[in-house]
Amino acid sequence: MGQMRLLKGVFPQSFVEELRHAADKTSEDVYKDYFSNRTREEFNGIHQKESVVSRIVTFRFASTAILLRIKDYLAPQLRDFHGSREDFMLCPLFYLRFCQPGVFLSKEHEKAFLYTEPHYDTAYGVFGFSIWVPLEEINESTGGLCGFSTHVSDVVPAPLKGEKNRYNLNEYLSKAHEVDPLLKSEIVQYALKQGDALVFDPQTVHGATKPRSRRRLSFNFRFVPASQVRNASPTAKRLFDAIEKSLNLCNGINLAWLGDRLGASRVFSGLSPQEKDPRLMDIAAHFLSRSAAPGQADARWNLHWKQEYQWLAGENQDVSNVYA
Repeated sequence: MGQMRLLKGVFPQSFVEELRHAADKTSEDVYKDYFSNRTREEFNGIHQKESVVSRIVTFRFASTAILLRIKDYLAPQLRDFHGSREDFMLCPLFYLRFCQPGVFLSKEHEKAFLYTEPHYDTAYGVFGFSIWVPLEEINESTGGLCGFSTHVSDVVPAPLKGEKNRYNLNEYLSKAHEVDPLLKSEIVQYALKQGDALVFDPQTVHGATKPRSRRRLSFNFRFVPASQVRNASPTAKRLFDAIEKSLNLCNGINLAWLGDRLGASRVFSGLSPQEKDPRLMDIAAHFLSRSAAPGQADARWNLHWKQEYQWLAGENQDVSNVYA
């Protein structure tokens, strides 16, 4: 059984307001760059979950400067939660989420109790801590991240090392009529203000409720104890090391891989000489030379986290894999 803790006032409200403004501006920039021929409603429909659009907005938003400031505010709380004094490294999985009321992936999604399936955060074979930061106040009208009491973890047990979560979203939706009564009876919900955050470990089953009448805007990410990275697989070590050396460079490559030439070019133009790893810059140039713009493809396509960063191992260097 995992642990979820509410961190009250961990961030200054002025900083969260900066993040909220940056998030809205980033989303607006992507809309103007590629989707101005569509309505806002159409754009909202493809700007959810792990769609290509959502990942582009996230990679444009989550700069090194933002994550370093977040880490500075969070570090004392994470050490207390972990019970150690060691340093933490950013995990390559982070998501800026815009959840709009009345916007669903399918009829089944609309009928289900949860917006996001009950699951555990596991990746790259390392033990880390997930942090969920709302950029606007969270209440019943917005819905939010939720935990569950012990009985749900009996029905949805934590995956063993190397295993997958029992439910992905499609599997949950197909069985929602069976599991939703239990989820409703065991749910633990939180009301958060700007500056608050939730932190939890990989043994914590969690999900998210639906926004009812107001949008929900949040940023979630993970930090991993440095000792976990030292003992990780060579592939995971290489990825964490690349993120540690230059998150901005990795974000730019991901944007180029997703076809966002405009966003990638802006990121690359701001890199310092020390950040420009020659091999990774060659990969970036490869993507920039052949990527299809996201507005010209099915930008609703949801990406699995395992698809991202495969370019670091020389894999998945064809953007057609993204839009297939």
